[in-house]
Amino acid sequence: MGIRTSIQWADSTVNPMMGCTGCELFRPNKGVSHCYAEQITTQMLKHGPSKGWPEKFERPKVFPKRMEEACNWPELIGQARADKPWIPATMPRLIFVGDMGDIFSDDLPEGWLEPEIERMREAPHIFMLLTKRPSRMRAFFDRVECPENVWCGTTMTSQQNRRAEELCAVKCKTRFISCEPQLEEIELPQCVLDCGERMQIQMGGESGKM
Repeated sequence: MGIRTSIQWADSTVNPMMGCTGCELFRPNKGVSHCYAEQITTQMLKHGPSKGWPEKFERPKVFPKRMEEACNWPELIGQARADKPWIPATMPRLIFVGDMGDIFSDDLPEGWLEPEIERMREAPHIFMLLTKRPSRMRAFFDRVECPENVWCGTTMTSQQNRRAEELCAVKCKTRFISCEPQLEEIELPQCVLDCGERMQIQMGGESGKM
C-alpha cells in the first residue's frame, strides 16, 4: 500500500486485504510460485508473523481502515504527473486495489467488500479492482451496484477467454484486462473488442524468474 507506486498505470495502491488461495501463478500444493505478491509476503514472514501482513499468503486477511485512509488521499485532477506523463492531468488519482492479493479470493469473510465499495463511491479517485476470479466479481456486482469510479479488471496470462467473457458481463462502466505476465500469445475475444473505449488493455512480461 502506498500513495506512490512504481506501477506504470496507477498513481497509488491500497490493500484492504492481502493474500490469495491460489491461481495459475501460485499453486502451493504443487510447488508453483511465480507470483510476486506471494514471494514478497513469504520473504516478509520468513522470521515469523509481521504486523500488517497475513499469517500466510494462502490465508487471505482483511485489513480494516486502509481503504478509509486511501479515500482521503489528496485529489490529483488538474495535476501533471512528472514521473508518469502518460497519465492525463485531467484524470483523478488512479488507485490499484489489491496489488498484494486477490480481492475476490476464496476464504475471505462474506460481505467484507461491500462497505469498502461504499467508501470508494464517495471518494474523488478512480479505484481499479483486479482479479483472476471475474466470475466472483460478476456475482458480487450483480447484487451490489458498481460505482462509476470503480473500474473492474481481470488478469489474462494466457488464452483464458472465460475470464474475459466473465469480465465483459460484469455490471460496471469501465473494464480493463491485465496481460501481466503474458506467458503466451493472446487473441482477445470479440466481447472485449465490443467494449470499445470502455476497455483498457495492459501488457507486460514476467519481471522475475519463471
